[in-house]
Amino acid sequence: MARAYTPLEARISVRPLVLAVLALASVPRAFARAPEPASASWGVRRVNAPAAWSRTKGNAPICVVGSGVDPNAAGLRVDGGYNVRTKTEEYADDVGRGTKISGIIASVAPEARLYAVKAVDSWDTPGTLSPAAIAAGVLECVDRGLKLVHVVGINNRAAREDRAKTLERAIDAAYARGALVIAPASAGLFAHGAGLAYPARYAKVVAVSGSTSSDELLPEGNGSGERYGFFLGGGRSMSFIAPGSEVLTQEIGGRSVAISGSDAAAAYVTGLAALYLSLHPDAAPDEIKEALRRAATPLKGLPADQQGSGMIDAGKLVAARTE
Repeated sequence: MARAYTPLEARISVRPLVLAVLALASVPRAFARAPEPASASWGVRRVNAPAAWSRTKGNAPICVVGSGVDPNAAGLRVDGGYNVRTKTEEYADDVGRGTKISGIIASVAPEARLYAVKAVDSWDTPGTLSPAAIAAGVLECVDRGLKLVHVVGINNRAAREDRAKTLERAIDAAYARGALVIAPASAGLFAHGAGLAYPARYAKVVAVSGSTSSDELLPEGNGSGERYGFFLGGGRSMSFIAPGSEVLTQEIGGRSVAISGSDAAAAYVTGLAALYLSLHPDAAPDEIKEALRRAATPLKGLPADQQGSGMIDAGKLVAARTE
């Protein structure tokens, strides 16, 4: 199958820095916030996922673009994958974040069928994460006919330096071909500068911010120097907010772990979208977004530019109908 992939950026060998960044990426963020509940599975309850399971457990295909997925992690149904860096089917996760994100998706949609696209590897650093690789990953998803795409957030500076707008064009192509793209509001360690991360900044992407168990905005850095991120996206508001603080998932090998970040929050919304798509497999991106919006309730005290339509309720979502 022919793919219109843009040549990837050259890799930079900086082993000491990479190891330090990867070590930080696996450590929950140490921000001062209200104590979390004893069970880190609060996120599944907060989006009311069990209320949907009598109707559906999300048996829908999902393309996860990131660091790959551990196919042996318990509870994950991985239906293959692709590595856009090596152009092989070697998609195993050697970073860890992709497996953790996939674990959250599966905690909401236990029967989701994952297709892992590896666009980030163990040598990537905040300064070298490639928009072209992420774009290639998105195109791989739509080439496979997948209608639900979860994408890692990337460094804002790197995206702005993408003169050919490779990533934006890939997002537009995915949307035109019927695929809904969901991405975190912040790139976390990959962030640089204030505002929404990429590709969440693009209008056709569902941008998700993270909340604490107290329904407050997750205090994660966004490169602006502010303790609390105000994800202002050039005039457009956030799409939704979802649990993003110390939520339960699993790492490579299957051990349970709690993670934080709006990438975790975006994974909840991806799982919720899978619940809806499993019931409405022919739904267009706009229909899925509208169903998510109708099932959402704004959190008190947070403006729309931080939470969009609010927190989605899975019970309402599976009962939703669009006109």
